[in-house]
Amino acid sequence: MSEQESTRAVGRSEGAYASYRERVDLDDLGGEAADHLARYAFATHWVSGQTVADVCCGLGYGTNLLAAAGARKVYGVDSSSAAVGEARCRYGSPRIEFIRADVTVDLPLPVVEIVICFEGIEHVHAPEKLLGNAVRRLAADGVALISTPNASAFKGGHSGNPYHITEYARQEFEELLSRYFKRVKMFFQWSFDAPYDFTWGLREVVRLATPVSLKHVVRTRLLGNRREGENATERKGLGAAMKWRPYPASYLQLPGLRVEPRTWLAVCGGPKK
Repeated sequence: MSEQESTRAVGRSEGAYASYRERVDLDDLGGEAADHLARYAFATHWVSGQTVADVCCGLGYGTNLLAAAGARKVYGVDSSSAAVGEARCRYGSPRIEFIRADVTVDLPLPVVEIVICFEGIEHVHAPEKLLGNAVRRLAADGVALISTPNASAFKGGHSGNPYHITEYARQEFEELLSRYFKRVKMFFQWSFDAPYDFTWGLREVVRLATPVSLKHVVRTRLLGNRREGENATERKGLGAAMKWRPYPASYLQLPGLRVEPRTWLAVCGGPKK
């Protein structure tokens, strides 16, 4: 999405755009956007002592988290001058540099060891150019972490978010990434409890044997009104982010987990130069 398109979209307050926000802020992270915080927490395992590019960084909260996790230098890149200006005001640091640039053209960056692109690839008209730029700036032994909504989780193959140009099913996403990386390991995010986060007993066996899709129906349709206050509290803070932590895609083969996750997160290595 160009800066002009982004500005027009943000300026609209009616129709399809009224229910969506293009960029996530810190105030959102304890609620519905806790999944964003979980992604950056996941990324911190790779960044200590590394030079990092946070592509499509938005307002820069994630860029700041990567620096706080020990990255040697973090470059936050976004196409919006307004977002970059705000990020510079909030997170000024010798180890952070924010750059206004179109992510589909050659990025004005040095070689980096880690590239982060969370919830960005679905926003651009030319995702292959974004990935090509990432590969050009990534060291030969570097790693890219890229996330996107799962198109298969939504009726019609799209979430309805008007800022999203293309959303990908798992196979489409893996095939796209495999054109630019030799190794692609898939993870996913969802709002359900982890299948291994309990001790074994009869109750837990029954719980595991019950399909997650059925649990979701019970929680949202049968218990929704009674649990509204409880769920609102559960979504607050770190606890909500932990619930959204990424799991290996192999989990989806377990009994009772026949449900589409909301987000794919790929860890990619071996950039194809």
